[in-house]
Amino acid sequence: MGDWSQLLPDLLAVISRHLSLIEDFVAFRGVCTSWRMAAPKQNFVNLWPTVPLLMLAEKKDSDDREFYSLSRGKVWNKLSLPETKNKKCMESRGWLITVGSGGEMNMLHPLSGVQIELPHQSTFPMYDNLNIPSCFVYVKRAALSVPPSASDGFSGFVLMVVCHGGGALGFWRPGDKCWTRVEMQRPWGAFSDVNYYNGKFYAITYSGRIIVCDVSGPGSMEAQLLFSIDIELLLYRVSYLVELAGELLIVARDGAFVDEDLNYGASNFRVFRLDLINCRWKEVTSLGNSSIFVGYNAAFSVESAGFPGIIKPNCIYFTDDCIDSYYDVEPGGGKDMGIYDVEDGKIERFDDIRSFSLMGPPVWVAPSS
Repeated sequence: MGDWSQLLPDLLAVISRHLSLIEDFVAFRGVCTSWRMAAPKQNFVNLWPTVPLLMLAEKKDSDDREFYSLSRGKVWNKLSLPETKNKKCMESRGWLITVGSGGEMNMLHPLSGVQIELPHQSTFPMYDNLNIPSCFVYVKRAALSVPPSASDGFSGFVLMVVCHGGGALGFWRPGDKCWTRVEMQRPWGAFSDVNYYNGKFYAITYSGRIIVCDVSGPGSMEAQLLFSIDIELLLYRVSYLVELAGELLIVARDGAFVDEDLNYGASNFRVFRLDLINCRWKEVTSLGNSSIFVGYNAAFSVESAGFPGIIKPNCIYFTDDCIDSYYDVEPGGGKDMGIYDVEDGKIERFDDIRSFSLMGPPVWVAPSS
């Protein structure tokens, strides 16, 4: 057999242009240096999959990150991501929001390698006055208004975060030198999640209050309390906000801590449709042909009908997002992952995946070019 590394560069380039899946692209680049040079990252952003990938936790002494492929049903190759080394990773619209051990923050597109520097955590108002056990727990959630694009110089977006250990919201626009805290009429409790919907950011507290922030204008912004939902959500550990079929949903996740060793695990999910005009909510018993992905990412939905046999319809795909409690408990987070069937309430665990971390457990990466 000939030496594959000796193939002519022009021939390799032609072959690489026929790749249609990110998994194949990653495998191609992993053969050797000459193959990697024939398939530069920036030329293949359109290969970013329509099927979400599960980025696994980092491994010691390695800059590579493994990805679990739903289409392959297994861990499929590696991608060199030294920018995520020893960092906590959150995700929104295909971008990773990274937090380093010193509080430095960046945004990274894992396929193209484009990185956007964010202000340091210390630029959050009153950051120095807080007793923060670790910079990894200061920012809890992150959500982009739209995916950053090279066509506008990566400037036409807003990044909103749940900060202050969950007690506040902050945002950043490209060009800002520091984070800006969202103004509030009064404290409304700790925030569980934030996401972007129909031109505005919406956030939900652990006590079920729905908050809205209009980011259409320049400068600072003030949060408005819309309404509070049923007290039953207080029984759930965390709630997510997600858009599905043009509507804003709440996904409530059960799974309280059960012992002093922090053994935990999702046991039930409930879904509610929000009527933002009439300030009402109604429980949803079916997601139809769609599925929802939640975890340490900005929750998103996927039309699973387009991927028969790959993404199960009417399901909630979840990863471990309990970083507040496991960041100092070996081996870290990553144990609570699986698929929840909304119809029968059964959970299929990802028992074949073992990926733990004290700062950055597995996270869903949404389709994004």
